[in-house]
Amino acid sequence: RCRDNKCGIIRPLARRILATADSDLGTTGQPKVMAKALFSVAAFGVAASLAQDIDEISNGLTTENDVNDVKLLSRDVCEIKIALTDPDRFVSNLPDYASATEVFVNGMTLDDANLQELAETDLTAEDLPSWSLFSDYYGSDAFIDDFVRPPLCQGLADEGYCAGQTDGSLEPASRNEYVLKTMQNWIPLTMSIADMERAISSLEDGNEDEARMSWDRAYAFYVGADPLTEDCSPYTTTFKRESNFDIRDGHNQDTIMEAFVDGASAIESGNVDELKEAYRLILGMHMVTYAQATTRYASFLDVLAEAQAPAFDQRAEGEIFYNLIAPYVRLVDPEGDEVVRAVYDDPNIAPEEGQGYYCQVETVMRCFVRSLSEYGVTEEDYGLFENAFEECDVSCSDNQMPIEF
Repeated sequence: RCRDNKCGIIRPLARRILATADSDLGTTGQPKVMAKALFSVAAFGVAASLAQDIDEISNGLTTENDVNDVKLLSRDVCEIKIALTDPDRFVSNLPDYASATEVFVNGMTLDDANLQELAETDLTAEDLPSWSLFSDYYGSDAFIDDFVRPPLCQGLADEGYCAGQTDGSLEPASRNEYVLKTMQNWIPLTMSIADMERAISSLEDGNEDEARMSWDRAYAFYVGADPLTEDCSPYTTTFKRESNFDIRDGHNQDTIMEAFVDGASAIESGNVDELKEAYRLILGMHMVTYAQATTRYASFLDVLAEAQAPAFDQRAEGEIFYNLIAPYVRLVDPEGDEVVRAVYDDPNIAPEEGQGYYCQVETVMRCFVRSLSEYGVTEEDYGLFENAFEECDVSCSDNQMPIEF
């Protein structure tokens, strides 16, 4: 659903992103601590000089406010990804977790912003619906930092950010997935959803300027600085997962872009109901993306079980993707939430033959998507996994996701 046929401009670059397979890392062991001197903020320069290099999406939102500082955080994600996946950066043939931790905690692209501050942010006092839902589910007001700190710090010096968090037995393949998917998806998407909910609250109070600032920030967290050339933001995750589920025309991504534009128009006209509609559609499409991701990695477990092979990265990747939607799933299907949690329980445990992991998870995820009708989502938006080797017997309740929770 592209406006003025502009989507064709971004398709070739999107295809390049889609052609890049997810990393499948299987190294073992722990890295040594590296010196902070490895990093140079000057290599990237200040935000003002970087702004001219930020990608603009042809059918995306034209922001009214300067939110380049938010977009540029995705370049820290890119740097962390390089530290953990580029063999030239490895230390003793192992991913460079010390360098990744340094970028996470102190930042590299900007002098006054870093991903770790976002990961430990506590927004409880703002009474934002999704934040409250997630903090209740995970039993913590800093649920993202609580999750990512142990795999990031395992084996590093027991000091500073990593004090008391250095023990652990995760394989590097699992650690990498936990860390990278948290940086690229969980942190920015959580912040984006929080800003959309702030925008609604501000507009209800009659403050259109604050509402638009929050809406622009929500968009910036989602797309990042380089969505057309780098795989470091939730924007590219949407492209990859919808492609895996035979949604080849970029429909879901285009729907999100259009909803961001519609939300900005609603703010300009002071229409709270239309802003809520745009928010729900974006949120619903995010739920679809991470339902697709959760299902995809369950299919790999069946293949690996038959081969009697470990699933260090596949189980970890499925778990981290599920983390982004688990609180919503539990609202409509508590038993289904337990099923998915059991499938992705421990990446160190090899999958067993005959468990039917794919159908277990596919059933829960498809039923979850069916519950999103009030969010403008249909089952066609979810699609069918391209490598599904069996048809699952899916039977769902009539439960529907509430539009307010």
